[in-house]
Amino acid sequence: MKNFFIVANPLKDREGLYSNRICQYIKNMGGTCSIYSYELIGNACNYTDCKNIPEGVECIIVLGGDGTLIQASDDLNGLNLPFLGVNIGTLGYLTDTDMANVYDTIDLLFKDQYLIDERMMLNGQIYRDDKLIFEETALNDVVLNRSGNLSIMEYDVYVNDEYLTTYMADGVILSTATGSTAYSLSAGGPIIQPNANLILMTAICPHSLNSRSIIFGAEDCVTIVIKDNKKAADRRVATFDGEKFIDCLPGDKIKVCRSKKIAKFIKTNKASFLERIRDKM
Repeated sequence: MKNFFIVANPLKDREGLYSNRICQYIKNMGGTCSIYSYELIGNACNYTDCKNIPEGVECIIVLGGDGTLIQASDDLNGLNLPFLGVNIGTLGYLTDTDMANVYDTIDLLFKDQYLIDERMMLNGQIYRDDKLIFEETALNDVVLNRSGNLSIMEYDVYVNDEYLTTYMADGVILSTATGSTAYSLSAGGPIIQPNANLILMTAICPHSLNSRSIIFGAEDCVTIVIKDNKKAADRRVATFDGEKFIDCLPGDKIKVCRSKKIAKFIKTNKASFLERIRDKM
């Protein structure tokens, strides 16, 4: 592997300092490398799309934190290329290396000494009056949440079209094992080994004394129906990996199943997932 494309978070890689160093190192090794000229719009980063990737690229190097890596993998998932995450952010559950070790990591890639870690993704569909109005994939999670006043919402939950329960809560998170260390963790959900294939459901601030996260099989489909709360004028918002938003109405159905797409991440770091968890506790 010697042909690379770099995507960097402009808020963390000021003036391309890190990306230019890495790119020059790759070229000095006899490889090819190009850097995406990102566009910064307000506080949002428009990283890239598939049309910006040159032919022959074998790996996409992403500089930033987990959020940068997730957004880049969402944008470029259609290319079926592996991603190498370089942590210059805060958490780094997904990233394989950091700036202190990135050159050693690149050496391993040139020697083809790496593994590909495949992660399950979710496919989310939103129906209104039984018509599909929105569809998107997510690596971490699909979140249905209120946006506005502080009234509690009600959500009916169905699994494979069978009624399960009704939540009185601020919202509901449906996540992959990868996403178990994201919003779901903040909402009290469990940490799950990231290569497990499953769907995790966690209520956000449930009005209940015994609400717990529920784990479903990877082949299950979970549907959430927004109940009409006449006392609440709040908007409901569905988000996909915290990046793509769509407003929802009472009666809308959000159906989440396993996606046919997968995310591929390069792994050279021998540290186990449990070791990473210990380091961050």
